[in-house]
Amino acid sequence: MKNAEAVRKEALSSLKLKVSRNTIARVLKDAGYAARVMKKKPLLTKKHKQKRLAWAKEHETWTIDEWKNVIWSDETAFMLVNGHGKEYCWSKQGDVLEDNQVTPTKKFGGGKVMMWGCITYEGVGFACKIDDILDAELYSRILRDELMKTINYYHLDLSEVIFQQDWK
Repeated sequence: MKNAEAVRKEALSSLKLKVSRNTIARVLKDAGYAARVMKKKPLLTKKHKQKRLAWAKEHETWTIDEWKNVIWSDETAFMLVNGHGKEYCWSKQGDVLEDNQVTPTKKFGGGKVMMWGCITYEGVGFACKIDDILDAELYSRILRDELMKTINYYHLDLSEVIFQQDWK
């Protein structure tokens, strides 16, 4: 369950058990659980997770020298207005993060600033604010400008660069 109140409601509806939220919280604490702020992560489907795992397995034997050639990029929205507060869940120290302990995020909503950026083995690359819709023409211009500035700044060999754009 995400929180003690959800456990209380489930106990009442499923088991017809009336118990207070405080009692549930105390029992969970006694069992070694602690209320933790839920992590916010992009919403990933089963297909997304399978693709990412397959990609990781394809590259698990790469050397550090091979990874040094990769430039990672992504675009994201920084929300100016966020109506979502912190959500808590119960877990034990060292537990593996489960899907039900994550608050999924989505890249849309009002009041935001869109940015594109990249990173290299050598450090942070150039970034830019996206004022328009990110279509093929604008993305191509960003790659010609910011990506190339990054490659030149770090004196990377263009023939060796592996450009890894975000995908799901």
